Amino acid sequence: MKRLGFLSILVVLAVLLYWLAADPTADLNQVAGPNVVSQNLATFTRQTEQVTEAVAAEKTQPRLPEATAPVPATADDSDNDLSYLELYRLKRQYDFCKEAIEWHIDKPNVDVTEQLQKHINRGRQPDQPPIQATAAQIRVFSQRHQRCVGIYQRLNRLDWADETDPKVEFNPFSHSSQLLQAWLEKTQPVSPKERAIADVLSLKTHWQQAFQTVLEVSKGNDSKNQDEINALEIERQNVQDRYSLILAELRELRQAPNQNQDNIEITELRKEFAELLRKQEDLNQAITSLKWVDLVARKQAIGAFDIINDQLLAKLSSPFPEVFFEAQSTLEMDTSTNYFGYRPGKNIGQNSIKEPFVEYVSPGEVVMQVLGLKESSLFTLVAQPATILYHCELGAECGPDSNWVHQYCFRDINRLDPASCDLDLPNYLQNHRLNQNQWQDVQQVLAVLRGLYAN
Repeated sequence: MKRLGFLSILVVLAVLLYWLAADPTADLNQVAGPNVVSQNLATFTRQTEQVTEAVAAEKTQPRLPEATAPVPATADDSDNDLSYLELYRLKRQYDFCKEAIEWHIDKPNVDVTEQLQKHINRGRQPDQPPIQATAAQIRVFSQRHQRCVGIYQRLNRLDWADETDPKVEFNPFSHSSQLLQAWLEKTQPVSPKERAIADVLSLKTHWQQAFQTVLEVSKGNDSKNQDEINALEIERQNVQDRYSLILAELRELRQAPNQNQDNIEITELRKEFAELLRKQEDLNQAITSLKWVDLVARKQAIGAFDIINDQLLAKLSSPFPEVFFEAQSTLEMDTSTNYFGYRPGKNIGQNSIKEPFVEYVSPGEVVMQVLGLKESSLFTLVAQPATILYHCELGAECGPDSNWVHQYCFRDINRLDPASCDLDLPNYLQNHRLNQNQWQDVQQVLAVLRGLYAN
């Protein structure tokens, strides 16, 4: 069985498995209908009450709100004396505004409604009727766009030292983001909450470096089979050169007048191209198989990673929503919040390095083990809503103007729902997004999260 990280999780797992014990003959992956976690309402209610009561008895720290109002978009004399927490929230909001700010930089007088229409119709085929933005989507999108532009203008008015590398290609958004990050790092955290955020951000950087070190040492080197690997790499380069030529030929043929002849040639070239891609994959696997991995060095790298990983896992029990967010996103390797709570297919080097980092177990995978689920696609359906709701319980901003609601209102084109635009997130999820059985499943996952993390 995969390593779970730190001893305390094993203890909690044992307790939770006792609480959530189901019929050992039942296969949750075969449950028909929309339920993917819970077996029946009575069992679910009893299990949830047990976990909730246990959590309530153990709570020792109050839940503090993450943010109750948008970051101000205007600059004043006090902007250069922002607190660590204010700077952290400003950086988070600025990064969330990336797309809106880049639109503004490219075209300051952009038609916001037209931009929204383009955004929500990205990826649609020509034969598909366009999606029409609702009045609520236009209103919320416009307000958010104005606020994002205001934040960008506010940052440009600040009196801060520019210590970025002048040799780096200039990008206005990235430039301001780097300056804001440098400002945050130089600001002294004062309150317990600020110190906790600074600590998790530092751990986040060290965790990412340690994880990458494990992947690097797990790739292996050519020292044991250098001649064979060199020959295969030459063959792989020949394959890459050939399919580069094919791509150029395909571009020329698409512009040629003789369509009948061109179609035949295009078909043949596409067949050859597909075969070359398969050959390249075979060569990649052959080269990887000949690599030599220093298992002692790999074990040492994993040991160093485990120390940092245990510290970051412990941050999931923080009473501060900002700390939970940073720890959860890092441990699931989720940079977009699309997989907040559980990200299947994480980059552990599967099919690309000699010794994939299979020893790593994410928080989402721990919850899957608690629930006895083996099918990740089923768990994905409820993991994110449950984790976001737990985040909301910690005091995160989950109202109609929150980034979480904006995901459904206009941001994520795969999950658009105008009904979300004027609702708080728990209300929307329960009454509009999820059916009764799915909501029940989410509540059971939420109960597990409380049992694992709540103080």
